[in-house]
Amino acid sequence: MSMFLHPLDPLSHAEQELIVAHARKAWNLGPHHIFAMLQLQEATKAELASSEALERSARVTMWNRKSAIVTEGVITTSGAVLSYQEIPG
Repeated sequence: MSMFLHPLDPLSHAEQELIVAHARKAWNLGPHHIFAMLQLQEATKAELASSEALERSARVTMWNRKSAIVTEGVITTSGAVLSYQEIPG
C-alpha cells in the first residue's frame, strides 16, 4: 500500500510514526533521545526517472539529553539504516 502520491510529497503522519518506531529500534533510542528533526530524504533525479518503485526514507536528527550528543541518520520506511553518525559540536 502506497502512503504517497508522488515520491517528493512530504512524509505523511503514518510514515513519520513508522520511521520513528524503526529509528528507536535500529539505533536503540531511549526516552532521553529527542527527535529534533525528521524530514524526507529526497530521491535523486536518476531514481525519480527510473521506473522502479522507490522506497522512501527520512533524514532524522536526534539529541541525547544525557550526553548532549547530536546524531543524524537516514532510515527507510521499512527500517533499513542507510547512515548514522554523530555530529561534532
